[in-house]
Amino acid sequence: MFQHASDVRSFVRLYPVVAALLLVHIAAWLLFSLSLTALEPIWQYAVGTNGAIRHGECWRLVSPIVLHRDFHHMAANSLSLWLFGPWLERALGKRKFLFLYIGGGIGANVATLFLLPPLYTHVGASGA
Repeated sequence: MFQHASDVRSFVRLYPVVAALLLVHIAAWLLFSLSLTALEPIWQYAVGTNGAIRHGECWRLVSPIVLHRDFHHMAANSLSLWLFGPWLERALGKRKFLFLYIGGGIGANVATLFLLPPLYTHVGASGA
């Protein structure tokens, strides 16, 4: 299997893609949770909304991957990434792992688009 690095610096060196994704998850959550009122228009522009995607706003298939509705949601997604990401990054390599992560997130958002109603909104990296 794999062993997690004993310190942050070693973890970043061994698993740079996982570390970068974790940083993006945490930074996005902090940014939007600390100033959601001021950033509400950006949040609304980035969140996955099925009706908007159907009207051509295709970035909404990607942007929800790094957004989370609350701390527990972000923590659960980040914990999964921290637990399983290093093994996958090492097994697949950096590029393939990143492609799998983003592709999985987009795939989950496409499934949401087809399976749920137009007014449904979605965020998170659970599908990634």
